[in-house]
This record gives sequence, C-alpha cells and structure tokens, in this order.
Amino acid sequence: TWRAPPAPPLAHAGTLAQLPRATLRAWLDADAAGPGPLRIRTWRAGDRFRPLGMLHEKKLQDYFADAKIPRAARARLPLVIGTLDGQDCILWVGGQRIDDRARLTPESRRVLTLQIEPLAQEPYDVMQDEDGRGADDGRE
Repeated sequence: TWRAPPAPPLAHAGTLAQLPRATLRAWLDADAAGPGPLRIRTWRAGDRFRPLGMLHEKKLQDYFADAKIPRAARARLPLVIGTLDGQDCILWVGGQRIDDRARLTPESRRVLTLQIEPLAQEPYDVMQDEDGRGADDGRE
C-alpha cells in the first residue's frame, strides 16, 4: 500500500539569525491558499493571522512581541498574502510561521512550497557620492 511521506518541518518562531536554512521554507496546502495569485508585502498596523497550532487569530504585532522579533527586523520580514474563505489573509510570516488554516493535513492534495532568501545585512547605500563614500559618513 502507498503511504504519504511524513509532513515536512514547518517554520517556527525565532529571529532569522537563529533559524536553520530549512525554516526559510514553508509547505502549505495549495488549495487552502486560495485560487488567486499570491502577493508579498511587509506588515501593517492591524494585521492579523492565525499562527500554526492556534485556534484564534492573533495580531501580528503581538505575535512579533511574543516571539521576541526585534522591532528593526519586523519591517524586513516578508508576508505572503493569499485568499482564505474569500478574504485576503497572511498565509506565511516569512521565516516564522504559517497560518493554521493553510497547514498540510492528511486531506491535502496539492502542496505549495515557498522559500525566501535573506537580504544582505547592509543594503547598498544609494546615497553615495562620486568617490564611493556615503553621504552621511561624517567626512567632508
């Protein structure tokens, strides 16, 4: 008889620096993720999602505080937005947790695999002058 392979590990709380490479991936039920295209954005005040394993939604700000995500890192975490029950919702807080409603179950027929790549620690300074120095490096 055929058996489904074991479910892959799902992302858990922690900062990106603490996460092993595998947690930069998430596996979702493709049908639960909704019919429309997925979108990526950063968090906004009032955002809510239902973290994996919870029965009720939680404010994303409260999730960040509980998971001890530094304030500076919160704006850099990508949110994958899909449609659940006809409404836009956060399917995955990149590198953190998926929404419980999009989790894989024994009834899942299609798997949606998502992966993120961390940005460089120091983004390129677009305010450089001709000699390559930053505009606010303290030198004249």
